[in-house]
Amino acid sequence: MLLTLYNSGARVSGIIALRREQVQLDAATGAHLELHGKGRKDRVVPLWAETARVLRAWFREQGGQDGDVAFPSARGRALSRDGVDRLLRRAVASAVAYCPSLAVKSKREPTPKVDGAGVAVQAVLAARASLQFQGRSSLSLLARWPLASWPMAWAR
Repeated sequence: MLLTLYNSGARVSGIIALRREQVQLDAATGAHLELHGKGRKDRVVPLWAETARVLRAWFREQGGQDGDVAFPSARGRALSRDGVDRLLRRAVASAVAYCPSLAVKSKREPTPKVDGAGVAVQAVLAARASLQFQGRSSLSLLARWPLASWPMAWAR
């Protein structure tokens, strides 16, 4: 889910309302999301090959049908904002275990008020940059945060 948030730039409300039929993973049409956004605006967002691969595996694992939510809660219903917040906190806590300096990088809590993906991306990029500058840039450490690429990290 966090990878999809990051890839699409969607709002949390758009991702938690996303249905499986709105996720098109056909190679013929190109993998994309059909999002219904703020102000009744519909948009089509292309997906990276990596995101499409992860989503295919996710949908295979979950089973289900077209009318189901793409990212269900443990009870099979749509996630709430609090559910997304818990998942995001877990991801950040996991990143802090590998890069303790992340714990002191920001005074504010990571909450998905508008764009939860932004916080996740900042955590991933900060972890990668911190590892690089501390001289601990082995590929095994960097591979633990596959959400962003190095060119994007350097652009920030």
